[in-house]
Amino acid sequence: GFYDVSTQAGKDQLVDTYEGMLDEMSQLLKTVVDLTPSADLIIVGEPDFCGGGYYVSPSLDGSRPGAFHTGMGCFFVPRYNAPTVAYHEAIPGHHFQFAVAQELDLPLFRNDVFFNGYAEGWALYSEQLAWELGVYDDNPYGNIGRLQLELLRAVRLVTDTGIHVKHWTRGEAKLYMREALGDPTGGLTHEVDRYIVLPGQATGYMVGLLKILELRAKAMDALGDKFDLKEFHRVILGNGSVPLEILEKIVQDYIDRKLSAHVFLGNVMVTLSPRNTTGLQCISADTGCECCVLNTGVQEVSLDVVSKNNSFSFLTYTNKSQRWEIEHERCRG
Repeated sequence: GFYDVSTQAGKDQLVDTYEGMLDEMSQLLKTVVDLTPSADLIIVGEPDFCGGGYYVSPSLDGSRPGAFHTGMGCFFVPRYNAPTVAYHEAIPGHHFQFAVAQELDLPLFRNDVFFNGYAEGWALYSEQLAWELGVYDDNPYGNIGRLQLELLRAVRLVTDTGIHVKHWTRGEAKLYMREALGDPTGGLTHEVDRYIVLPGQATGYMVGLLKILELRAKAMDALGDKFDLKEFHRVILGNGSVPLEILEKIVQDYIDRKLSAHVFLGNVMVTLSPRNTTGLQCISADTGCECCVLNTGVQEVSLDVVSKNNSFSFLTYTNKSQRWEIEHERCRG
């Protein structure tokens, strides 16, 4: 089906439909996202292109809201991919990303630097998150639109690489896109010109998505029952736009903090921090020496400690009903 945007009533209907989609998504996101922008979002119909859309951030002084611009310069806009476009460009995609960053306590230049892998990676991740939240359970037509756009991103990645690594001609790139998308009309092959002048941009979308999914899986594996999806999303959104290498370090720091604990022996603080995937390293604050290694997976830390002849003995590591004996101790107070 299509939205008839040849009349003002049809244009208004499409805007109302987008608003309904995004309101529903905002409610669903409360279960998995707790860092949201205070800036409003509006939807703007654009007469110069058809379907799809783009996002414009709020003004820094708060005088202008964020805006999802959607194309209405045609007679009909397809229904099947409209939800995915909205989730990518607006909520929880670029609007959450850029509007949140502007509201963080960051240096001004940090909101003027755009890292493609992070920005578009989050937007593609938002598309998948919407699917994971079940928005397409009763909308198989919409899910087809999601999958069609997923195919487009894969095709764009190959086209980008073909042009700049395999040295495809413009004609070869367009032919590949038509065949891979099953679109003999070549309705999307005009994007080839974009890939020619922006090397790596289309590839960056997918690299960013895969990195965020990799980091989520890493955090889930490391934290086990301590993993919290809200916290993970706060970590991803809560530092503004960053290179993916920096994002890796941010997530690793988050994991380390979650796995660390402190215990005080008199006025001496001992820090428990991750040592490897199977244990903890206990560091005495006054000497910095290794106190013990606990042979356990890392969960909420509770220690039974005794002091004897200035030697700190870590007897057991307790988590709920489970107890593990220490392997060794060699730290003198």
